Amino acid sequence: MTAILKQAHIECTFGGEDASGWLPPHAPTPPRTPERTVDLLVQIEGSGGGFILQWTGPEREFCGDHWYSELPFAEHAAEELFGITGDDWDTPGSGALPKPIGGHARFPKRTERVMQFRARCDGCSETFPIPMLSDFAYGEFILGGEHGKAFAYLNSFEEPAWTIIRELVPPIPQHDWAPAAALFHRVVAACADPVAGERLSMEPAVCPHCRSNRVVISDADALGPTLLPLASFAAFMRLTADERADMVHALIEQERVR
Repeated sequence: MTAILKQAHIECTFGGEDASGWLPPHAPTPPRTPERTVDLLVQIEGSGGGFILQWTGPEREFCGDHWYSELPFAEHAAEELFGITGDDWDTPGSGALPKPIGGHARFPKRTERVMQFRARCDGCSETFPIPMLSDFAYGEFILGGEHGKAFAYLNSFEEPAWTIIRELVPPIPQHDWAPAAALFHRVVAACADPVAGERLSMEPAVCPHCRSNRVVISDADALGPTLLPLASFAAFMRLTADERADMVHALIEQERVR
């Protein structure tokens, strides 16, 4: 049996994304994807021991849902995806649609579906969801924000900036590859565009409540999937070849004196 626990009516913009993928030198930049702003009904539904965050628009491409094991995690996802906070929710009653909340959201169209797991901070004892990839996700990474609230997904096989940066860093030796690989990963993350105002890194997760790095993740306690934006390197890719090289070399020097 299911029951709608809370709902909100928002305006949400889809599209407006920069074109992705590699372009040959001097090729014109493709236009952004078309934008469309629609009304969405966002609901949290209790269902079979879990909670479903679902959004419904005028057409199928504007609809979706995610399952979560606990209500706070569904509410957290609604805030991440649509900016809906506690005071924005209405409790279903008469069956009429809730009044639209102020402002509007921008849906992250280019996203990757990633499972979240329960994490606990040994510094402040708070629990919270953390997105994690499978151990078999070769060449895929999750970049975390400096405040522990923002994340981005990176597929090294599909991101042109990865190859460019790889060619600008010193070769990774086979006999002692771990330090050089870690340096390369830190440089890649530093070249990525911020997400929600947070600089990204590939360092261990930090607590979004107290920013401690004493975070323990239980990979046996899955909390449901979330949508992560794809890591963007738009600012880096707009640089000239010489400017990219200067930036990467400066980042390498910064990392070496840490």
